[in-house]
Amino acid sequence: MSAVPTRSAWRKLARGRILAGWSDVPAEVLVPDTLYADLEGSKPQGPISERQATLWRALVVEAAARSRTYGADLVRMFDLLLHAGLRLDECARLRERMLDRQHYTIALTSSITKGGRPRTITLEMPEARAALDAIPVADDWLW
Repeated sequence: MSAVPTRSAWRKLARGRILAGWSDVPAEVLVPDTLYADLEGSKPQGPISERQATLWRALVVEAAARSRTYGADLVRMFDLLLHAGLRLDECARLRERMLDRQHYTIALTSSITKGGRPRTITLEMPEARAALDAIPVADDWLW
């Protein structure tokens, strides 16, 4: 598996969806405390295991099923976060012009990266490429 978001990022995603009006599923329901029980590593933040990713994806799919409007976007965002190594805010602010669907790259502009420097992410893993392919072509904003 490629780089994955930190554990707290999933709760931030859930809270952000509530603030945006995309969901009414509380962050604690989408990402329950039981998911934190056997995480690998002792640092407050870090990568998650394959098992945790599978459990979390199942919860995202379950929560997405409750939303007729934004459910599919939630699953697509989760998959892109999981496999592309994007930060949550980078993923949320993606625009179509940042994606090179033919060469499987994402060109992040300096205005949305944490360090204020542009960076390009090459999607080499099949899972990352599938996550990009699953996103419908948009006029501007992806979500």
